[in-house]
Amino acid sequence: MLKPAPLPPIVEDFVLTWGGEVMVRRRQDLGFGGHDVTLLRMSATGEQRERTGYKARLLVLRDHIAGVWVRAGYVPKSPVWAGLRRAVLHARRSDIGHPHKAGYVTHEQVDRAQVARFRSMVASQLGASIPVIVPAHLRAAYELLMALPSQIIFGTFFGYGSSPPPGRREIKALTRARRLDLLHNVLRGINPEGRVYAAEALLMMSKRGVMLSVADLFAIKKVRALPIPVKSCAGCSVVFTKTAAELLKSLP
Repeated sequence: MLKPAPLPPIVEDFVLTWGGEVMVRRRQDLGFGGHDVTLLRMSATGEQRERTGYKARLLVLRDHIAGVWVRAGYVPKSPVWAGLRRAVLHARRSDIGHPHKAGYVTHEQVDRAQVARFRSMVASQLGASIPVIVPAHLRAAYELLMALPSQIIFGTFFGYGSSPPPGRREIKALTRARRLDLLHNVLRGINPEGRVYAAEALLMMSKRGVMLSVADLFAIKKVRALPIPVKSCAGCSVVFTKTAAELLKSLP
């Protein structure tokens, strides 16, 4: 079983600057120096001591916090929000400000230049992506499989209704359209679950007689060898305990 990835120093600094009892709700090693970390802090507020949650999801690319997604039940003059604002300002030199009123608030900051540099660095290890024209009916699927932070889960069935997990329908759409070029790019993308979905799809197509390029076979081998957890589903649970090699072990 994989051990949880240690917190990058820049995240430890973020936690200390935020202050209070900050919990690390989830952490994921994305490979190639990338980390996805979700932090949570609860705050007792109001006359009835209402429990209000402040969640910050950090996209860490090498030594930089390249993205911050904040979800919070904001209370005016909250010291928790003030601490979070201070942490973001310290880490990114940018201000999330103060919401205008109490209630559920969201905030997003993404350094697209940092993400582009990370994408180039991943491509240097897995191979370059190729120019593609994505038709409108496949655009949402392609973008979801390529995006960070990852919103997809590797698996076949998920939840009480045994529905496909996020990502399964999307990879099927690309496969049914026989868009090897799009699968080629997802395989070399920065989304760990997207990479495994693409590797699985290409290997299944190979079993059905589709000839894969030497470059794709090389990238699949590299993806399988990555010693990082892939977000996968086991019934109703989401786990980070298996590598790509374990998830793809039934395929040649």
